[in-house]
Amino acid sequence: SSGAIYAWRRSKNLASALADGSAHNGEHVLPAGGFEILKNPKMMHSGAVTAIKIQPSTELLYSGGADRCIKVWDVFNSERSPACVHSFRAHGGSVTCIEFGRVGPSPGFLFTGGTDKTVVVWKDAEGRDMMLYPFYVKHHVVELKTWPTSLAFSTTRMNQGELFIGESESKIFTLKIDAEARSVRGELEHWESNHVNSGHKLAVTNMTVNQTDGVLFSLSNDATFKVWELGSGQVRKSIANENRARFLHACLDLHNQNL
Repeated sequence: SSGAIYAWRRSKNLASALADGSAHNGEHVLPAGGFEILKNPKMMHSGAVTAIKIQPSTELLYSGGADRCIKVWDVFNSERSPACVHSFRAHGGSVTCIEFGRVGPSPGFLFTGGTDKTVVVWKDAEGRDMMLYPFYVKHHVVELKTWPTSLAFSTTRMNQGELFIGESESKIFTLKIDAEARSVRGELEHWESNHVNSGHKLAVTNMTVNQTDGVLFSLSNDATFKVWELGSGQVRKSIANENRARFLHACLDLHNQNL
């Protein structure tokens, strides 16, 4: 809530410590060296950090804040000091979610959602192919009637994909993305429109795509977790939290096929 970014690193001997039971109370998880600089007020968000995500292909860290800004952080390269390498005003309200579209030239598209009821599509500025860091420019703005609360991207074919937008009143929308087009193709579609009875009843809080199996996982404030078929939009499975509590986050481990 301070606006700072914190980082921890796992000790190399953590795996063996876990195996013999000697790890306890997080003693093997240590603050990463040199990261105190990230708490410099000149780098920090001026409001709470409200969204955070790693770009897999570049290993850059992206954060969004209540200060309406997106910040790009280079924190994982051992040859460079951790730093905020790019900061820009993204929305007219707090940033609520961040996602990446890995289509077209690297680093692909950046998608952000905010409490100003918009989703913004960003692309790297032209002529920066040889530059170390991306410099994003606004490509397209999607206007909604409610807050976007979660974003997930699925690649459908070469240089094309589909952005899933979860919002604060339970709906999931889709937007088709074409990396070769000058603008975003098509209109915003209500993905659940033919399956309203099987959809969520409260805000969608988190979405994750499993491209290999062709499914979308969604979590909601209605205390359910759903598995959707990407092609048809049909619900394959719905699980209610037996504790009647909200699911807050989901992370997919493709290597071990765990969620």
